Order: sequence, then structure tokens, then C-alpha cells
Amino acid sequence: MVFTGIILFLSGSAASKAQTIADIDGNVYKTVTIGTQTWMAENLKTTKYNDSTSIPLVADTMVVIIVGRRPARVPLWMVVGSGAYCWYNNNLTAYKNVYGALYNRNAVNSKMLCPTGWYVPGIDEWTILTNYLGDSVAGGKLKENDTTHWHSPNTAATNESGFTALPGGYRDGNGVYQDIGYQGVFWSSTIYYAGGRAPRTNKYVSISCDSSSVEYAKGSPGGFSVRCIRGDVASSINNVNSEEVIFYPNPATDRLYLKNNNYTNAEIMIYDLQGKKVLDRKLDSESIDISNLNKGIYIVKLVCPGKIIIKKLIKE
Repeated sequence: MVFTGIILFLSGSAASKAQTIADIDGNVYKTVTIGTQTWMAENLKTTKYNDSTSIPLVADTMVVIIVGRRPARVPLWMVVGSGAYCWYNNNLTAYKNVYGALYNRNAVNSKMLCPTGWYVPGIDEWTILTNYLGDSVAGGKLKENDTTHWHSPNTAATNESGFTALPGGYRDGNGVYQDIGYQGVFWSSTIYYAGGRAPRTNKYVSISCDSSSVEYAKGSPGGFSVRCIRGDVASSINNVNSEEVIFYPNPATDRLYLKNNNYTNAEIMIYDLQGKKVLDRKLDSESIDISNLNKGIYIVKLVCPGKIIIKKLIKE
């Protein structure tokens, strides 16, 4: 095993026999191993963080805020400053068991939303998943393969991964529920900085009924579904500025150069997409020789004091 607590490696078929994991509420979820990762095969539905603290349920409450010097009534969902969850259309009975809950970004960024030993995946983890399945067809391989929950045509859906993606829709910044049956929208833990220092929101991914691919997006304050991934060091990974480029160029040919010399004397490990370690060394200079690597996509793990950084590398 490598990438302890982040990625578990599996040989053989794309998906292993499903196991289960329970959350703090006692909800039990199927799990599935796909390539090098173990995911929940159902949407999260917990109403508590993993330390037993309750997550506020925010339905359609209106609040008054001051815009400029004038009071304005807006949905609490749009301005709530804490973690929050809801059920689609505020209907627990109809939607909880199938689609799970919708969470805001503050709940996602709490680092305690998933069961202990699991975490909300970053965009890098989603990228590893879609690369493994094939970028142009990953959505089809992830989607439940019928039209019981997905609207027709449910393009290219096979669910051969065992992920069983469901179209739970989303809640927009104004508190309006949209697109159940048409798309599943899933949070990532990767923060979007929009070119500035203050975080704007988190990036997310979308899987639609009329597409075979997975779309990556950013910039919404909405409420989305969550799929947890198994691992134990999420807090270190998720604190990294997602826009930070720690090495360049990328794509690269013969050498990688460090952007910030604070990372010197760290340890760097490079893995191929099958989980094989192809480079492992201490950083004792500003660059790394990668001329012996074959062309392709790799995962770079940089271990420094108090921080673990995971990035994708393209070798040309």
C-alpha cells in the first residue's frame, strides 16, 4: 500500500465487492473501490459532524440583512455563515434515503462532515477517478444505469464502476431547488480563489443525464451532494491553496522546477495511475530530473513539515 490514508490500490476489475461504512447518525452506506480509490457508493445523508455536533438544517427561512444602508429580505441559505444542510424541496421523506442531503460549502470545509477515516475529495481525487475511467466516458461509467431516477436519455450510462451516481439536483444561492433527475452535483474540498487571496467558494463536479462525461465547475454558493472518499490525511491536503502551482512547467518534459523554495528538503514521490511509485527522493535542489519517466499522467505527492500536497503531472 502507498499513499497511506489517501489512496488504496486494487488490482483486477474496476470495482471490487461493495463493503459498508456507517456515519455518526447510524446511516449505512455501500462503498466501492475503483482503480486506486475507495468511495462511498451512495450520497451522504448525515445531519451531524463526526464529533456528534449537529449541522443546522436550513429550509426556507427568510432573514433581513443590510445591503448598503437598506434592509433586504433574503433566504437564510444564501447568507448563513455556518455549515448547513437541507433535503431537496425540504422533503425528508421523499428524498433522504435515495438522494441524501444537500450541504453548503461551510459544512464541506469543516473537515468533519464525513465519517472518521473518510473525507470530502478534492478536485485532484475526482481527476484521478475520471482519468482512470476515461475522461470522455467517465460520467456514463459512474451513473446509475437506468431511468428510475435519471431522466431520459441518461446518455451512455453503464454504472460499470459501481459508483451509482444519482441526480440529486442542487440548491442555488437563493435557496431554490433545481434539476433533480437531470444532474448530480458533487462538492469538492478544493477552494476556488478567483485570482485573489480571499476564498470565493469550492470547486465542484457535475454529472448530467444527457452527457457521458464529468464536468468541472467553480464559483457557486449553492447546496450540493457529497460523496466521501476513504483516507486519513484530508485536513493536510485540503488546507492547500488549490490555485497554488508548486512546480513548473506542467506539462513537463525533462525537469520539474519548484516555484517556492520553502519546499526544499521535503520528500517528493511520483506515482503512475496504477499506483506504482516511479520516483521517491528528498528535494535537495530547485529541480527534479524526470527524463526517465514515460509520457503520460502521474500523481505527485510532496511531503513537507505539517503539509502534504497532491498534484497531477503531465509528462510529455
